[in-house]
Amino acid sequence: MKLKIAVSGGSVGGLTAALWLLKAGHDVQVFERSPTRLEGRGAGIVLHETTLRYLVDIGEVAVESISEGARFLRYLSPDGSILFEEDTDLRFTSWNTLHRSLLSFLGSDRYFLSRVVTGVDDLSDGVLVHTSGFPSERFDLLVCAEGSSSQLRQQLLPNTHRTYSGYVGWRGVVESSRLSVDTRAMLEDMIVYAVKPLNQVLSYEIPDFTVDGKKSSLLNWVWYRNVLEGSDLQSLMTDVNGSPRMFSLGPGTVREEAIEELKRSSQQLPPQFAELICATSEPFLQTIIDLSCPRMVFGRICLIGDAAFTVRPHAAAGAAKAAEDGWSLAEKLTDASNVDESLAIWESERLKVGIKVNQRSREMGDRSQKTCDWDPEDQSLRFGLHGPNN
Repeated sequence: MKLKIAVSGGSVGGLTAALWLLKAGHDVQVFERSPTRLEGRGAGIVLHETTLRYLVDIGEVAVESISEGARFLRYLSPDGSILFEEDTDLRFTSWNTLHRSLLSFLGSDRYFLSRVVTGVDDLSDGVLVHTSGFPSERFDLLVCAEGSSSQLRQQLLPNTHRTYSGYVGWRGVVESSRLSVDTRAMLEDMIVYAVKPLNQVLSYEIPDFTVDGKKSSLLNWVWYRNVLEGSDLQSLMTDVNGSPRMFSLGPGTVREEAIEELKRSSQQLPPQFAELICATSEPFLQTIIDLSCPRMVFGRICLIGDAAFTVRPHAAAGAAKAAEDGWSLAEKLTDASNVDESLAIWESERLKVGIKVNQRSREMGDRSQKTCDWDPEDQSLRFGLHGPNN
């Protein structure tokens, strides 16, 4: 049976779900609240098999054309010398590159900007979806891929809230040409970490494309720093216009005083990272939060990706989990003769995965920012949705 499906949220998770559901033979529309094309949502993404599955298996996209690879995983000592190193085959891309690639396969006729899902009415065999400025419309299924700030999730689970982990992630990107030859030699073609008590910083290369499609590389970095909840966090999360932000400050919105403090403090890091951070023109940041939902299915509505489980970035599994949520949903609905039974089976499986990856990412974050027993040689601390490198 062919289902009529709405996807609320046009980011990476929503696009991936839509593409797999289309592949399964369903009629799919994606509603994105932004009035303009999404750009610059985060800098770098670690590519796992599940994240790439549609692009490679269905789109026949060459992985090398949309990503950069690393030859080694490397840890630096405080003086900038190599503390630990091992081979790796990890690949990385930028959020913009991944989103554009997925969107190119969906097509504009199924992707609607300025469509905000404002409410829903449960029907016995579907859901009535209300969107701002448009007539209400009936669908057989609504997939909520609105991210961690999902309004729909808040309506469905009013007692489930995001919690602050106790630290933030500063981020930035730098053109390699702005760095010294010695620093480039230590950071390029690698994923590089430096760990000290209550601090962790890492970098890796991501692709950058010009208007004419020419590919170059940027160095993407993340620095996790503890910030006390309360006045310290409130001050940091006040933007250049004096407005308080809850969860993120994008490029160009961070106050100059905060950027100056960041660059001064970077001198405590290995010199390569200090140079990288000081060369960043517009660093940005996000509060690291936890969210775990007890349910993912509500009649004919389901939550996927960060809308259901927002996991800390240490396992680099957020995009992979969202992609797998969408792929597995389409797989369960390939034979849609009993939609409710298929959704129940899907929910049971995905809750187990969400709980597991949430716990794993919390443990990794705590070892970095609280107990301070992060061990470079510990294989359990490698990236991956279901474990290291997968």
